[in-house]
Amino acid sequence: MNAEQRRKTWLAISRVTGTVGQGITRRIVGGAKGDALEEAMTGGGEWTEIAAAAAKRMGEADEEIARAAKVGARLIDVEDDEYPAMLRGITDPPPALFVMGEILPADARSAAVIGSRNATRYGIGVTKALVPPLCGKGVTIVSGMARGIDAAAHRAALKAGGRTIAVLGTGIDVPYPNESLDLYEEIPKRGAIVSESAPGTIALPHVFPPRNRIISGLAKVIVIVEARLRSGTSVTARHALDQGREVGVVPGDIDLMRSAGTNALLIDGAFPVRCAEDVLAHAFGEPRGQPASTIAPLPVPPGLDEDTAALWGALQAAGASTLESLAQATGLRAPVVMSGIGKLERSGLVRGDGWGRFEVANVVDDR
Repeated sequence: MNAEQRRKTWLAISRVTGTVGQGITRRIVGGAKGDALEEAMTGGGEWTEIAAAAAKRMGEADEEIARAAKVGARLIDVEDDEYPAMLRGITDPPPALFVMGEILPADARSAAVIGSRNATRYGIGVTKALVPPLCGKGVTIVSGMARGIDAAAHRAALKAGGRTIAVLGTGIDVPYPNESLDLYEEIPKRGAIVSESAPGTIALPHVFPPRNRIISGLAKVIVIVEARLRSGTSVTARHALDQGREVGVVPGDIDLMRSAGTNALLIDGAFPVRCAEDVLAHAFGEPRGQPASTIAPLPVPPGLDEDTAALWGALQAAGASTLESLAQATGLRAPVVMSGIGKLERSGLVRGDGWGRFEVANVVDDR
């Protein structure tokens, strides 16, 4: 069969219930001596039923391809030269992918940078510091285009002039979330957006766990910045470990739930990431230098009195802190500290965690 027919057939196979998640793709490709798909589909035996079911999905495949083409996306399959070799090697590679932009052989030198959607300023700052040096060493940044850490990673890569690949859980024609529309438009110019979902697939919870295996499958190393114990990021980490990938973790505050997942991964053997040099040295064999500070301080917000500004500076320097530790750091009396923190909370600049600790408020706009 020709390439166009082969891609369409792979897409139809992917829509047959049970073929994704059972290692069917790898079994077909791994056992072939020539044209993997044609050999399997005409070989009888266990493939007869799959071939018959896929034949009934060919019209559906035509519709998906046409819909993807309307947004400038094309279809590639697991036998295409463009299909990433690292992804092809996982236990359950997607049979076909819709692609906007271009995937290059050099993208095999890649790092997935992922983390919490509800990212803190610390997490966003670390991400912005990690990504540019990686791009400067020719590392492609892979992520999921979600709000928070994912979006910050893509934007940092684009700003640094690097390459980046976004993996959607939704259809290739459904940019998600809305605040990442700028990324949806810019990433294909400096990398690619990919999805295995049917065009038109919306953001429902079940579409994201399968997406996560693609994120880890595309990357040589996975760097996790902030994650709860039970989260999509933790699922991606498990996929990465199953796929034999390196997993690096940015250590987090032991008292914050959003760091519980990352700190648990450190206990389980992930390597600690303090700066980009840790990633380059551990995963790519680059010489290790002296780690630098990762976060530039925010300017003091206007309108703060001297004491409140001192509290703001202390929170930036120390991270989450108790009222007592803030009093010690600033030399201010307890009533002054309580009053100042109250002002910062009311202004939305600081928030409490409910356990007597306070931190600089989350950053929603990671631009």
